[in-house]
Amino acid sequence: MSKLVGYEWKTEKGEKFSAYDGGLIPAKVSDWSQAEKSQLSGRTIVHIYWILKDGEILPFGKNSAMKELGIKAGTIKKMAEEYMSKARKQAEDYKWLLKSFGSMQKHSSVETANNAYINLNYSPLHTPRPRISYLENTACFCKDNEYLTRQNNAENNKALVELGFIKVLEN
Repeated sequence: MSKLVGYEWKTEKGEKFSAYDGGLIPAKVSDWSQAEKSQLSGRTIVHIYWILKDGEILPFGKNSAMKELGIKAGTIKKMAEEYMSKARKQAEDYKWLLKSFGSMQKHSSVETANNAYINLNYSPLHTPRPRISYLENTACFCKDNEYLTRQNNAENNKALVELGFIKVLEN
């Protein structure tokens, strides 16, 4: 069973004709130097529908993708728009994550970073449990001798590394 897993338009900065402006204007245009070859048709494409087929992600043109997935034109356009919308939301969430990590208070040691994380997440309204248990699935990161403890997951780890932090301890 094939599944649409992405959409991409290979672009570059260029110019296009505008009847309104009466000439060429700056615009995003197709970048044919980055074109892919469509799996079914063999045509060169810049509007690429990435389809998971037999465990491999392959490039398809619009018509080939519709044929592969057994769907109509309007459906594939909607699927691509939904994918792009989701990708934009993830990018915005990631930018927010980077911004929030950059502005968080850093600490002078692993111990103080861990204690700050526990204090941030502890609530007397929670079911009583040992304070140390709040550190399960966390990691401590360091940058310029400043420490920060956060959930140990791929998204957090990527964002912190991008900000220049190094993972020093998995709790």
